[in-house]
Amino acid sequence: MMAQMLLRHVDLLGWSESPMEALRCGKVERALKLAALAMEQDVSTGTLWHLMLAWRWHQKGEVDATICLLKIVA
Repeated sequence: MMAQMLLRHVDLLGWSESPMEALRCGKVERALKLAALAMEQDVSTGTLWHLMLAWRWHQKGEVDATICLLKIVA
């Protein structure tokens, strides 16, 4: 449900890719920039994108990146 809402938000903004899509393609900096852009436009949506990225990095065992992202939304 949350993922569907975020993807719909990507379509509404006219983005060519979501932060998660950028991350899946190995574009870490782009993923972070897209999440930051979402945060500037809407705090709730930006927070969700940061949490999704943090969750993904946590799954991969990248603890430091996860902690950095969680500090952004804290």
